[in-house]
Amino acid sequence: MPKLPIRHIESWQEVELSRLAEQEHFLEGDIEAFLEHPELVRVERPQSPALATAELIPRWENSDQVCAWVQEVYDSAKVRCPVPELQKFTKVELKALRDFGYIVLFVPLMEERSYPAEFQRIQWKGRRINQPEYIQQIPLKGQWIAVETITKPDWNYTGYPNDQLFQKLGGRFCRFWSRREDEEDHDRSERNKKKFWYASGLEGVLKIGESLKKLLGIRCLRVRVPTLEEWNFIANVFNWLRENRKVSFPDLGSTRSWEHSMNTCRSGEHLVIGHKEHGGIRGIDSVISSMNYREVGFRYVLELSTPHEIKTQDQEKAKKEQLGREIASRGMASND
Repeated sequence: MPKLPIRHIESWQEVELSRLAEQEHFLEGDIEAFLEHPELVRVERPQSPALATAELIPRWENSDQVCAWVQEVYDSAKVRCPVPELQKFTKVELKALRDFGYIVLFVPLMEERSYPAEFQRIQWKGRRINQPEYIQQIPLKGQWIAVETITKPDWNYTGYPNDQLFQKLGGRFCRFWSRREDEEDHDRSERNKKKFWYASGLEGVLKIGESLKKLLGIRCLRVRVPTLEEWNFIANVFNWLRENRKVSFPDLGSTRSWEHSMNTCRSGEHLVIGHKEHGGIRGIDSVISSMNYREVGFRYVLELSTPHEIKTQDQEKAKKEQLGREIASRGMASND
């Protein structure tokens, strides 16, 4: 299958995925090219923020304003935690967060029993989870994140609405693709075995997420899907903001679809959350991690840093570089 034709022109920022506009789905060869050269392909930035999030993301001018806003929201919502410092964002990064519909939150070091009374807690059982002892629980650890505020639709909807990030990558729900009917194809059984645009279920979603780091242009430690605990906490915060601040943050438990999480359940399985007919933001279920499911979508979180963590990372990087220079120097001396 042909790879995505990447045009080497003056700046990688000028490269678009315009060819995909005439193609119903992002094909397997295209995603291979995207993963191989993420620095040369970009998702075209919206001229204005996504409609669903236009009035959601505060117009922060610096990281101090982000911290002050999060602390004020948590104090009002009775989320008892001090908000630490946050990495220093550039104006370009703040604009990118807004353009792609990300909001910055601090996920506190907190157990569910300490949640505000109005927050909904996870039901640690599901339709296919008969042995809850196999569920991996990942307690909240106190982490700055940026999370997508995009609305979660029903699974049989055309896709996540106003999806600026994935509208040209075939959407977030799994869809079969097939060749044109007029193509000569003698092996229909092989054609029907073709995978979705992102291969291997959750594994593929995470692989694409790491490649998106360069496209987003936002410094972060990692791009991944939330843990169950993070997802539930985020959904509760969205609900509080919608009900108390009268802004239209999505109700993540109000639709007939699931979203991926990082939590495992038995060998080769992981947990999903959020289907309105199975508990909403409290309800979970298990799926096979290597498979694709048409009713399971996803949203990404970006792991951010505090200034102290960035300083520590820089120091560790400097030590490794110094050690490398010393080893190289000793090698040259021994050759002499």
